[in-house]
Amino acid sequence: MQKKNALRRLLALALLCAMLAALFVGCAKDTKNADGATASQNGETVPAGTLAPAESETRDPSIDYDGLATLPAYTVAELGADDPRLDAVVATCAGEELTNRQLQVYYYMQIFGLANQLSQYGMSPSDIGLDLNKPLSEQPCPQVTDLNWEQFFLMTALEQFHQMASVKAAADEAQYTLPESDQENLETAKQNITKDAEEQGCEDLDEYMHKSFGTSVAGEDYFDYLGYYFRVVSYEGDLYKNLEYSDEDLLAYFNAHKETDYPNVSTDKTNVNVRHILITPEKAEGASESTDEQWDAAKTKAEELLAEYEKNPTEENFADLATKNSTDKGSASNGGLYEDVYPGQMVETFNDWCFDESRQPGDTGIVKTKFGYHIMYFVSQTENYYWKTAAAEGYKNDRMQTIRDELLEKSPIETDYAGVVIGPVPENFLQTES
Repeated sequence: MQKKNALRRLLALALLCAMLAALFVGCAKDTKNADGATASQNGETVPAGTLAPAESETRDPSIDYDGLATLPAYTVAELGADDPRLDAVVATCAGEELTNRQLQVYYYMQIFGLANQLSQYGMSPSDIGLDLNKPLSEQPCPQVTDLNWEQFFLMTALEQFHQMASVKAAADEAQYTLPESDQENLETAKQNITKDAEEQGCEDLDEYMHKSFGTSVAGEDYFDYLGYYFRVVSYEGDLYKNLEYSDEDLLAYFNAHKETDYPNVSTDKTNVNVRHILITPEKAEGASESTDEQWDAAKTKAEELLAEYEKNPTEENFADLATKNSTDKGSASNGGLYEDVYPGQMVETFNDWCFDESRQPGDTGIVKTKFGYHIMYFVSQTENYYWKTAAAEGYKNDRMQTIRDELLEKSPIETDYAGVVIGPVPENFLQTES
């Protein structure tokens, strides 16, 4: 079994609630990351949130960043599970104590997180100047000029602990209880990790964690982290869901951000419901592009399917044809239906067809995109306006960031850098075992 698969599962479990919904396969535009921004490094596009910003004013104001230079290096050559230094408390926040034992998990999850984000863009840590086979304290972090990589991961680990502890304090004050569904997801996550350990032939969960994080991390440490994470994210999600706002709030937000965030968004166009059947041109084995003949064949098939629909021009018939023929697996099982499509959401020709001023329910047609030929069926306009949807998301995100900042300010963190110890990066970390 490959070690990489197990490590990816560890990361996925820790990031469950942070993942974005999947994009519409076959007709969605390339989008920005969760921050709504992208950045370029080494000629590649990577998420803007991949690396902490270098500007001091964007950093957590209660963390002593100058203290990161207290020790020349925090990694010790050997840090066994019984080392008494692991039980030393190195940070406190809102009554929560962070020991070195717990810090190891936070620290290595930062490396997992960075590697995962890079892999989504076909990149590896080495592409941004990070060699996990060499001491991290001896490698400058190019993106944060005053830190080395060890300090960078320690900094982001402490920032995550501060964020989680401050939110947990609010959840405790609100007497928040983890919903049953989230509790079930947490237990499933633990069961999957335990199953992975067994499949890899590990004697117990501790051995599995030693392979993944190093000898200083035990199974109980990771499960504590996971439970903590689930509760914090669940509570934040509950806060977000229950944020209240008026149409006046949204309009004020929209107008304030229109020039920068919504320059081409109209306030007079509603969203639409539309069905489509995607016919993707075939490719020869090993080919990166379809030939003209293969594109022509896809067009012919699309025309034949439209003709077949016209023999029984009902929405039900179109939905049945979509289920049986569409190569867009994201919508085929739903009869090719996309609901509440907003202007600019889909690729250009798809979008232009949907939002043609003359469009009426029952209209059909064929449009070509880079994904193939789409047989279109216009269902209806909706009562929802995209500008409200977009403004609501932005408004709520801003409100949530304000809440997080207030919680961080309310619950400052204190760190004892002199007591911090970190276990060495495990051999072949993030690499595949044969």
